[in-house]
Amino acid sequence: MSEPTKNCYNCGVSVSVYATECPSCGAVHDAVPRPTETRQRSNSGTGSPKIRTWLASIGMGIHIQTFETNAIDYSLIHDLDDGDLKGMGIKKLGDRKRILKAISESEPAKPSPTPATRNPHAVGTSGPPNPHSPTESNNNYGHGHPQPKSESGKLVVLAALMGVFLLVCFSGGLLKNISSFSSGSSSASSSSSSSSSSSSSRRSRPKPRKARLPVLSSIQAQSTLRGCCNGLGGEWTGRDECYGLGYDAEDRLLGCTGNFIIRYPSGNERELAHSIHQFIY
Repeated sequence: MSEPTKNCYNCGVSVSVYATECPSCGAVHDAVPRPTETRQRSNSGTGSPKIRTWLASIGMGIHIQTFETNAIDYSLIHDLDDGDLKGMGIKKLGDRKRILKAISESEPAKPSPTPATRNPHAVGTSGPPNPHSPTESNNNYGHGHPQPKSESGKLVVLAALMGVFLLVCFSGGLLKNISSFSSGSSSASSSSSSSSSSSSSRRSRPKPRKARLPVLSSIQAQSTLRGCCNGLGGEWTGRDECYGLGYDAEDRLLGCTGNFIIRYPSGNERELAHSIHQFIY
């Protein structure tokens, strides 16, 4: 069975997709792992088939061994940034940029679904009846006393008790004393409540919120830094660094750009004032 081929980007000669360089002109190619190598890795229990497939699909199959050596599977790629890739040994800036771009365009790994817990109070669920549930009927209320069947029954009982109480008060001459006592207590309670409310309003004054800094992506931040670097007489190098601003380069560059928050492709955020030294050569 013949091997799949592709054309060399330099000389156009047909080259195997498993080859790392063109046999005619020597141009370096991103090789796809052979099926036998992939099967041997999966049988040995090392690496993740999904990360190997993903790297091969974006043309970065030459770094499969690097990801497997550092135990990076597909669920961890969205936590990677340029510094992590550089620390893993990927030296070419173009390869790191391509990997970060593919990470930002890929979907995060979905968590495995967890079994839903059954709500014992949900309607339609099976199980033994709950004796303390409000939906369960209880014929005995307290010790041998019948429970009122509805709120209207409770209101009737309370109205009857109130009528008896008023009758006793009128006949005994206690209503006048009770009314004077209640008016005095209500005035005292109103004065105390007003004082407590005023003191609580003084304590609960909202504190002024700190203004949030503008958030820029890593690409927008590099574009802003590049413009300020060139405008101040510096030189923006291919390593995303500013060269030639002198001993106070950080203060001059920060004074030009202003402080803002950089959001990296991994989702991490950091203020420019705390990380601007990494852009100074």
